[in-house]
Amino acid sequence: MNTSTSGLIKAIQTGRRKLGLSDEEYHALLEGVSGKTSSRELNAYQLKEVLRRMREAGFCSSAATEPQLQKIRSLWFSMYDEGIVKSKTDQSISAYIRRITKKSANACGVKDLQRVIETLKQWIDRMDDPAVRERLRKAFVTMPAASPILQ
Repeated sequence: MNTSTSGLIKAIQTGRRKLGLSDEEYHALLEGVSGKTSSRELNAYQLKEVLRRMREAGFCSSAATEPQLQKIRSLWFSMYDEGIVKSKTDQSISAYIRRITKKSANACGVKDLQRVIETLKQWIDRMDDPAVRERLRKAFVTMPAASPILQ
């Protein structure tokens, strides 16, 4: 097992716990993907397929994407306060994420959500009112970093 597959196996085990899969359900999932019943026997492609199916079932590996989702929410709420967006609901944020990424927020990875953050920044840059644009830029800069790697 190499380091790339060990990280995938850890994510799968987290998904297994969060989804509350019984041993039988978990082994059936693995067997459905690969014909094998142990994650240690799967290659990287098969492990990614197991994770994809877990995400379809509702698993969100939020440890990786939570900072991006929080930044998107913060930007959205700031834009709502300025009257730029009309709704402050999670449904409106999810609809925007889906429009940009063609995926649900739960299915998005770090790169997908970073693209959403970039589109929000571009939206701010296109604001006609310079005072509003400057307030939103300052709000963005003072927000915690969405990721140590991407910003």
